[in-house]
Amino acid sequence: MRYRLILLSGAALFAATTASAQTAVADQATVQLETVVVTADFRATNIQNLPLAVSSVSATDLQQQNINTASKIQNVVPGLKILEVGAQPGIFIRGVGSVVANVLNDPAAAYNVDGVAVSRPIGMNGLFFDLDRVEVVKGPQGTLYGRNATVGAINVISKNPTFDFGGSAGVTLGDFNLLRLEGVVNIPVNETLAFRAGFQREKRDPYLTSGSDDADNVGVRVKGIYKPNEDLTVLVTGSYYNAQGAGVGDVPLKSPTGDFLFPSDPWRVDEGPSLLNGGTRVPRDAWQDLTTRGLSAQIDWRLGFAKLTLIPAFLGAKYDALTYSGGFRQRVTSKADQKSLEARLASSEPAFGRLEWTLGALYLLDQQVSRNDQKTQIPTRSIQVLDPLDLRSWALYGQGVWSANDRLRFTLGLRYSRDKKTMRGTTTSVSDVPGDPVLSQYANIGDAQWESTDYRVGVDYDLAPDSLLYANISSGYKAGGFFVGRAPNTYEPETMTSYQVGSKNRFFDRRFQLNLEAWYWDYRNFQVSQFGFVNGVTPRQSPANIAFMTVNAPKAKNWGLEVQSAWMITPHDRLSVQLQYNVARYVEFTQAAFAPTNVPAANYAGEDLTRAPMWSGNLGYSHSFELPNDARVVASLSQQFESHSYIVLQRIPGRLKSGFATTDFDVTYHAPEDRWQISIYGNNLENEPVLLFAGNTPAGLWGHARAPRNFGVTLRAQF
Repeated sequence: MRYRLILLSGAALFAATTASAQTAVADQATVQLETVVVTADFRATNIQNLPLAVSSVSATDLQQQNINTASKIQNVVPGLKILEVGAQPGIFIRGVGSVVANVLNDPAAAYNVDGVAVSRPIGMNGLFFDLDRVEVVKGPQGTLYGRNATVGAINVISKNPTFDFGGSAGVTLGDFNLLRLEGVVNIPVNETLAFRAGFQREKRDPYLTSGSDDADNVGVRVKGIYKPNEDLTVLVTGSYYNAQGAGVGDVPLKSPTGDFLFPSDPWRVDEGPSLLNGGTRVPRDAWQDLTTRGLSAQIDWRLGFAKLTLIPAFLGAKYDALTYSGGFRQRVTSKADQKSLEARLASSEPAFGRLEWTLGALYLLDQQVSRNDQKTQIPTRSIQVLDPLDLRSWALYGQGVWSANDRLRFTLGLRYSRDKKTMRGTTTSVSDVPGDPVLSQYANIGDAQWESTDYRVGVDYDLAPDSLLYANISSGYKAGGFFVGRAPNTYEPETMTSYQVGSKNRFFDRRFQLNLEAWYWDYRNFQVSQFGFVNGVTPRQSPANIAFMTVNAPKAKNWGLEVQSAWMITPHDRLSVQLQYNVARYVEFTQAAFAPTNVPAANYAGEDLTRAPMWSGNLGYSHSFELPNDARVVASLSQQFESHSYIVLQRIPGRLKSGFATTDFDVTYHAPEDRWQISIYGNNLENEPVLLFAGNTPAGLWGHARAPRNFGVTLRAQF
């Protein structure tokens, strides 16, 4: 088998490397951890000087960990979980987030690409190539990022053009007939104008025997930079992404235990009668056609006292698919267009020698049209049309950092947000027999507007040149919205207040790093998505009148401790340990019984939130073997682990997902001057069927599992 050849090749490479590795060791005093610069607060800042919990994954780490989609970031960032549910994954940070199962749900984490706020990150797994870094900011970012950033933010930053000619090309071959091609070229036209273009083409057989969880996509990004002088920079970015194949798929789970139907092969789903006839076999005719396009600019103009930044952007997405997500046969079409303009003014030098300030404004218009023709195991179909579903969002914000002296600083931030949503459309239930006789029909109408004022108050103090102590109190706001049906069909905004205390440190000549943060999040109107009966339809308790809707839990809370450490043991050895302890619970929430999904009435006060493990973490070790002529081999081993957590809201026996640990490895040979590299990698060596998502639907209990064990080889070259 291919993976055995890869393992043998890796063993041979290790043996050859060990035999010829140089034994000279550099002066230990010169060994230091690298300086990491992030822009999470809209300024280029050393991550160790930023009084926030931020994880940064560099371009080197992305390649070394074989991360080529957004969902794989969770493998290296503790407390982050990205669920692949249709075209728009759900983001969870520290056990809290949103399952964005349809166009009516909003994310709980802000997702930004090259400085552009993405209202709905449709197709966020695309365009994950030629990146400079990925930043994950943990905790509410209501001041700088605004709406739908209650749990944090993810910033994806691609590489900018430079004024040197160069480029790279790569090919990856792996299990499941994986073929991935990628290439980048950087072309300077003259001293003021340069372009950079990159692409990625990926094709892979499905992980599931139903034909789903495959890959057939292509992405292209082109960036141009114009810099006529030191004061003005204009950066323009255009992107295109298309994904076809069958798309993301689910596996049926045993009810009520939540076990896989085939424990020895959890990715096997094509047995028995069709789910359309009351069985669990998923038909093999699923398909998707997802296209996203983007055009944006970032204009930076130094005015002397401040820098003015303008970011106009357009994002468009079209999604056409036949899926069986959650055991439903769904024929989905949707179109979304987003237009936005953000303006920022940031001080160049501290005012009065002490105050760094940032002022900004944002306008965003998100317009959507969707149609979902859904069939369950019962002999009915539900046809949901939303035309239009519009969002208009306005915001004004400001943040200042006052340096009382060289060691003590105070932060104050404030943001005003106003969101207006409009929904029109119809939902029609028909009998799935010739002629499609109508069982019921109702209008989907919604008009609502919400306002929020969010803040951040913080203090940080330099205990020593490489030790920072900080404390923050901040708030976050997640917009309200609609579900289908007659009024009342709205849910309220989710708000939260966060209390955070942390410390960032480097010891032993900056060879050892230890960062700590403790937090307490206090939620009001916590949003929970579930199936329910539609309002205003007769007969109401009919299988034809079921919809996925969001309700508000009056109170919830989350507290915990995160530890991030890194140790440069020698010039060639690096060890990292990241650990998170997290408790996320409902304080006040009562759910009514819902017979179609076997949900009993229950009071969930004191119960854990779903997908919120108490313990999670990452371990990583890498060693660089130095070879003659400045060649080297870098071998890395990493492990991700979690304790148990509930996969669905209902506390039915068996719904507690067991903990897991998965291990990845990478061995890369770097030719002299890094002209080319060849890598051998393996993911999920334990072949652990990690259940990322599960849901109770009228069609039973269904879930989505992470990829099985897989191996591959990557060859890259630079020019």
